[in-house]
Amino acid sequence: AVGDGVADDTVAVQSAIDYCLANHKDLLVDGRCYITSSLNIDKPVNDPSYDEYFTILSDSGGGFIVKSAIAMFSSTLPFTTDPVVALVRFQDLVFESNDNSLAAYVLYDGMYARTVFQGCTFSYIKLLTASTVITQSIYLIQCNVRRFYGTFFNSGAYTYDLKVTNCLVEA
Repeated sequence: AVGDGVADDTVAVQSAIDYCLANHKDLLVDGRCYITSSLNIDKPVNDPSYDEYFTILSDSGGGFIVKSAIAMFSSTLPFTTDPVVALVRFQDLVFESNDNSLAAYVLYDGMYARTVFQGCTFSYIKLLTASTVITQSIYLIQCNVRRFYGTFFNSGAYTYDLKVTNCLVEA
């Protein structure tokens, strides 16, 4: 990935995610990766071969930027009403959109469970909008959430185990 926030890094980042999942490695992001379509994390719920967290992190202020109304992260796993992806950690990343009027989100629908955001910054982007039945086990720890438009976290019919700890959240 180029990581300059301008060049389309979607294919390179998706390749890196696929490699890291297949080899049980974490992904270190350097720079701001511009993505033009959802990145897929196929880490099934309750699959014993994936019992450890998959972490996407940055130690240099890196992250992801979108310039259209997309969800940054999704999955190709079959999905109807319950989460299908689990044990994903996003650490010290920046998630941003270039326009707060966009309907851009970090997570697609209610696909993700047991997902942790630690030390992340959200700017002009929302976390989730879910039309599904269940949204569960989403943690935000020491995150900075600013300048989003509308509802930052819009869950399905049931939400449980949502934790927001030591975060700054303001629209």
